[in-house]
Parts: sequence; structure tokens; C-alpha cells
Amino acid sequence: MRLRAIGFVAACLAVAAMAPPVVAADGRAAASKSQRERDHEAYRLAGEARRLVEAKKPAEAVPLLEQAAALDPTPNSYAIHVNLGNVRAQLGEPDKAVDEYRIGLRFRPNDGPAMLYMAMAYQDAGKIPAAITWYEKALKASLPAASRERVTMALKLLKKSGGDLVQGDAAAPDYFAVVAEHPLSRWADSSLPIKVYIGPGGSVSGFRESYRQAFRDAMAAWMAASGGRLSWQEVEGKEGATLEVSWTSDPSLVAVNAGSMESGRTVVTTTKGASPTIKEASVTMCTVPLDGSRDPLSDESMMRTCLHEIGHALGLRGHSPNHRDVMFFMRTNACPLAPSARDTATLLKLYGDDPATTRPPEAAGPPN
Repeated sequence: MRLRAIGFVAACLAVAAMAPPVVAADGRAAASKSQRERDHEAYRLAGEARRLVEAKKPAEAVPLLEQAAALDPTPNSYAIHVNLGNVRAQLGEPDKAVDEYRIGLRFRPNDGPAMLYMAMAYQDAGKIPAAITWYEKALKASLPAASRERVTMALKLLKKSGGDLVQGDAAAPDYFAVVAEHPLSRWADSSLPIKVYIGPGGSVSGFRESYRQAFRDAMAAWMAASGGRLSWQEVEGKEGATLEVSWTSDPSLVAVNAGSMESGRTVVTTTKGASPTIKEASVTMCTVPLDGSRDPLSDESMMRTCLHEIGHALGLRGHSPNHRDVMFFMRTNACPLAPSARDTATLLKLYGDDPATTRPPEAAGPPN
């Protein structure tokens, strides 16, 4: 499961407007010269950081925003800390983002957007109870109507799904125990290479051709993680394909159940018997956020979702409790763009010499 149900939460990099240094009504400086210089310097640094963020260089913006933050208090302290938090979140550092949002809220204690960003950061860190608390606080504050709708959806989904999904030991070397809670199955050597048909999506709203490449890259990443145990081959048509990929802009087609947070859906068909193997799989990828915002999905967002769904297609049912694994139950900025060490270890356990089947085989459906 990937968090695409609240697409606006995924990568909030908007830089809050920076206010110029405060000036009195008659034009005189409202502070001493030294303070006025600090205000100007913070404003300048924040402006440079904003340009770097807009140029998609967030890492380079961090030291500038830190320098600006060191000049607190200034008229822009709130915006500086909130934007430093946003950049930290974009870089996959949700805990550091939380620290910055807390400081920002000291300057504007009742600010709805900062509370919303705080909730997003906690969600990225996999700290669902804290995320729920801050989403609820954001709803009580001032938020645009569209944001309120999305926050309401986020709360509903997290309250319904979060507690059931976060299981297992996040610090263990793998999460095979979670996978083994489901009927185990894997691709047999005789079924290799996995023949993959990546369907066209030109008529699907939100689709970009780069998404097909993202799926190819994600397949290659998992094959590398398998250490040569698995292989794949792209085929030009559905006939003969054992893994079929399709695209949709209809969120209902990827929802496993009412209120699902899925942005992709994988259905696996297995053989019968004591040690079932995977016969075929189909993956449906949603090209738009599930909240109806129709915001475009970045290639990185699609890559993370492809990695997650392919993990299911390879037999990794269930979800990791660690937000730095691609099989974490929601997509976050902290999720890597390649299988983590824990993802790899879990896959290798599944494809070891004799994976134990803990339950009788069943008709396979969504890995949920």
C-alpha cells in the first residue's frame, strides 16, 4: 500500500512567501540597525534558498535556510523554519522536519498549514498516532476548503487502516515474519524470466511515458536485489506475458476495499498444492492522486509505487513496518528508490531453498 490517497501530502515543497523587513508607517526602520541588517540577511538567504528549491536543488537550500534560521527572530522566522521543514521532508528526513515545524509554530502557534505539515512529517516517519493527532489539530485551525477535504480523508484512512497495517519489528534485519502471515508463494525457476507486458497509457488521464520507464527501472532494481535468483524480459504483447501492467485514472479500480489507500493494485494467481508457485500477476497503476486533486505525480512518486507493487508481484505479501523500506504500507519521501537492505533480505528469504508455507494455498487476490 502506498500513500497516494492524499497526494498533496507526498512532497510538499511550496515555499511560503517571505516578508520584507518590517518598516514603520512613516518609512523609518522599525528596529535597530543591527536588527535591520539581520532581517535583511535572513530575507536574502531565504530568497536564495527558494530559488534553489524551485531549481529542484533542495539539498543545496538546506545550509542557506539554516543560516537564515540562525538569525532568529526576524519577520520571516516562521516561513524560514517551515520551509526548512518542507525541504527536510523532501529529502526523506521527517524527524528533522518535525523539529523545524515545531519551531515555526512557536512564531505562529495556531497556524493550520504548519500543523498540516507536521502531520505529514509524522506520517512520513510512520508515526501514525502522532500524524492523526496533528491532522486533527490542523482541522481545528484555518485551512483552505480543499485541504480540509483531503485532511478529512487522510484521517479516515489512517484511523481505519493504520493500526492494522503497522505490524512487525521495524528494527529487525527483515520482515519475513510479516510476509509469512500470508500464504507464501514465489516464482518457480521454470517460470523465469518473468515475461512483462507494460501496456500503453496514452489515453489515460495523468499518464506520462516516463511512468513506463519507471516500471522498467523498478523491475531491474528488484532483479538486482535478488542476486541473480530472478530475471525478467519485456514482451511486446499480452500474449505470453506472465506479468501484465496497466494504467488507470480511476481510483476505484485500485481500491482493494472501501477506504483503501492503494495507488496500485496487484493480483497474483498461484498454482495449487503444498508449495504454490506464482503462475501470473497483474498490476494496475493509478496515474493520479486518489483524493481527486488531479495533481501530477512525479516520476519519483511513480517509481516508489512501482517498486512497492512489484514487491507484491514477486510474492512479498503484507507490508513492512519500517518507513525506509519500499514495502512500507504507504509511500513516503523517506521510502528509497531501490529495495532496502531489509527488502532485499526478505526477498532472499522467500526465494531461499525451502520457504515454509504457513497456511494452505488459497485463490490469490490483492496482496493487501
